[in-house]
Amino acid sequence: MIRGIRWTLATTVLRRLCSLLMLFFVAKWLDKGDLGIFRTYNLLLLMLSFIASLGTESQYLTSSKRPLMNLYGMLQTNLIISTLLVLTMALGGRSIGRLYASQELGLLISFAAPLIWIEALRKVYRTTAQRALLFKNLAIAETLNVFCYSLLVLSLVYFYRFAWLFSVLFYLGNLIELFYLAVVQGKDKTLNRMLQNPFRYLAQNLANLWKNRTFLTNVSLVSLLGTYSGNAPILYLGMLIDPALLGLYYFASQLIGIPVSMLTGSILQVFYPVFAQRSRELVLQNIHRYIRMVCLLGLPLLLLFAFLFRLLIPLVFGGKWDQSITLIYYMVIIYGSSLLHHPLSGVPYICRKPHYELYWNLISLLLRIAALALGLKAGFVTAILYYSIVSGIMNLAFYVMAMAILGAKLRLSIQKLLWGLLPTLVFIIPLLLPLGSLYKSLSLILTLCVYFCYLWGWHPTFRTEIEQLFKRGSSV
Repeated sequence: MIRGIRWTLATTVLRRLCSLLMLFFVAKWLDKGDLGIFRTYNLLLLMLSFIASLGTESQYLTSSKRPLMNLYGMLQTNLIISTLLVLTMALGGRSIGRLYASQELGLLISFAAPLIWIEALRKVYRTTAQRALLFKNLAIAETLNVFCYSLLVLSLVYFYRFAWLFSVLFYLGNLIELFYLAVVQGKDKTLNRMLQNPFRYLAQNLANLWKNRTFLTNVSLVSLLGTYSGNAPILYLGMLIDPALLGLYYFASQLIGIPVSMLTGSILQVFYPVFAQRSRELVLQNIHRYIRMVCLLGLPLLLLFAFLFRLLIPLVFGGKWDQSITLIYYMVIIYGSSLLHHPLSGVPYICRKPHYELYWNLISLLLRIAALALGLKAGFVTAILYYSIVSGIMNLAFYVMAMAILGAKLRLSIQKLLWGLLPTLVFIIPLLLPLGSLYKSLSLILTLCVYFCYLWGWHPTFRTEIEQLFKRGSSV
């Protein structure tokens, strides 16, 4: 597992740095409304991809029974439903655009509907690579995706400053990733035979889907509700506020989300397929190792990132995005707590109990929508504050739920978590002192240096964990 994390983490760092560089230019070239349109379209297409798969990728990853039938079922479901969605979006895209008060968004949905096919096929190839534990191939494919997409954006968006072009180029990157995965997995005889006759065993697969309908329904609803509630400031508030505010939120979330996604994205990609093939004892052991590293390293660095962005945004963007600084501080609550949630989000699937996560998502959706609606009465920034607090509470609740599903001793797990959060409190103190920005920066950097000297020189496990992560040949 460590080998898989090492590959995905290393390439994720490269991708995020590349994305940060691209965001620097795009935020200068496009206005806030353009970024709001891009993010809304991106999220809508993501939700449509969940509908297209109907949870069949989770069935293929977590079930050891009839893998060939599950593979056929995944391909057939994605092809058939994505085709229906393409037709539906082509006809109804403008209505969705009116719902979000954006004619450009409506036209983008209508004319770019075929992009759903790219997402459907990409999901099939990614899932087969995950099940085969081909994390190196996935890491290279994703890196190629981001590099090509960024190059296209930097080459074209400066001359043609349109939200629709930015959106289409994003999915061209996904198409390049799909093509690469198709080439490197071209020697897979089972996959090749399946693609030559994709609708073989259709009747049997329909029966298999019906047999597993409860699991597939729960997985699909979890994905849809989780995506909607996790992006409610865009998908819900987008129907009530100016698209420019959506662009402001997207910009802030991209900046503060970079260090978090570097870690959670790479680890989740490895956790899910690997843990699906391991004992619960080994799963718990590795989760505790991960949580320890999050508390020791992830959360303190996240606070540092937030403070540095406060200094850099006015300097780099000249006042255009200053309103995002307050949002970034609030989002530390969301993304900090998501370090406990996202890598463990596959636990209910692994244990074949997706209904637990469904209940969590329903409660989370209702509370987050209520927080946004209540906060919006006082203004957009207040709505994001309320949303962040509720999200933090729900992410912590998910951690407790995941530990309970795995049969861990809850009292011990919670105690370890609370003790692990103490270093983060140490980093908050310099930020609360009544000092100027320069003195706050110096005190925070000094605290950080002392803390890392302690971790590397005197902490009993930190140095061993880091060395194991980068030690060649480590695979546990």
